[in-house]
Amino acid sequence: EADGADVDAMIEALEGYEFEGVKGSYTVRAEDHALLQPMFQVSLATDGTTAELEVLATLEPEDVAPPEVGG
Repeated sequence: EADGADVDAMIEALEGYEFEGVKGSYTVRAEDHALLQPMFQVSLATDGTTAELEVLATLEPEDVAPPEVGG
């Protein structure tokens, strides 16, 4: 736990931080502070008045992570 007024302590506390969210497991990548999270491929079908989503695939965070910046 870091004091919110201590920026360096807050950065250190967040590096590598893992938590559960609405989409699954999230991680703050220590090297560049990118938030790694699951992504979804979906299909959208509509009849002109309503739309329905179908999840085609759940992509793991390590498979969709952006390249490291400054790491």
